[in-house]
Amino acid sequence: MTRWTPIAAIAIVAVIGVLLTARAGGHHPASPATTTAALGTTTSVAPTTTVIPRPVSPIAGNPFPGEGVWLPAGQRTTERPPVFVTTLRPPDGGPPAGIARIDTRLTRTVVYAGTGQPGGTWAAMGAVSAGMQPRLVAAFNGGFQFGSSGGGFYSDGRVGLPLRNGAASPVIRQDGTAEVDQWGRDVTLGPDIAQVRQNLDLLVDAGKPTAASYGVGNWGATLGRSAATWRSAVGSDDHHNLYFVGGPGLTPYGLASVIAAAGAVRAMELDINPQWVFFAFYGGTPLAGYKLLPSMNYGPSRVLTPDWRDFVAVFTRPRW
Repeated sequence: MTRWTPIAAIAIVAVIGVLLTARAGGHHPASPATTTAALGTTTSVAPTTTVIPRPVSPIAGNPFPGEGVWLPAGQRTTERPPVFVTTLRPPDGGPPAGIARIDTRLTRTVVYAGTGQPGGTWAAMGAVSAGMQPRLVAAFNGGFQFGSSGGGFYSDGRVGLPLRNGAASPVIRQDGTAEVDQWGRDVTLGPDIAQVRQNLDLLVDAGKPTAASYGVGNWGATLGRSAATWRSAVGSDDHHNLYFVGGPGLTPYGLASVIAAAGAVRAMELDINPQWVFFAFYGGTPLAGYKLLPSMNYGPSRVLTPDWRDFVAVFTRPRW
């Protein structure tokens, strides 16, 4: 298995860190020379066959250098990198959110139940085992606690909590691909469905923020009752790509706008508030992990030891 070098991963984090520091600390944005140097370090180790996705057009004024430019992250397959990352500010020009795009045709997505929720015993539960860690590509937080999520859970051929029609649902298929759908409209339970983890209603539909995203009350209680807080979302397009967005200072509409701009056709909010928003990508021997944003609370080791809350892990496929 060929991998991106740790130097490449560190360079990616450095670019994102420069952008965050420039905005959050009130400093001037990074100079083009600084950003170009970091980008050059990353692209110099990428194979010539790598096809970089088209940059995301900034949706806030006065774009930062490198904003919306995709960079390969973590382990790669022998064909092409399965994960690309970038940053984008919401329309109001707040701090940059981290974005990851995952090609689910090159990976296998697994929802891990927590040791405490949704309850019961599951094949994928608690932590990524030592035997699976060499194949780990990325991991990110799940949704609200199930008592607040307004949705159900399905895995291992059985329903752990009842699935709700109309709920926003990451759907993992038996072939390992993943998508976000509205349950009952876009998909129903069938033999090709491996896992479902519902949370609230769609935040993005038909490639646009939903009308509900303009409000606040439907999207969870925040610390200090501020609409703008750490939020996360997962979405998908019609080409088997999964998108994760997470960052500080996001309103529901800001979150929806960022993930729609990144390319998601349908998307749902995941967990919110500073403690819970988490995304890491992995690579190297021994395994090394890197945060999508340096300011995220949890480090990459969160999914390597048992946790009471559910999360999503992404792996290379066995044939690689």
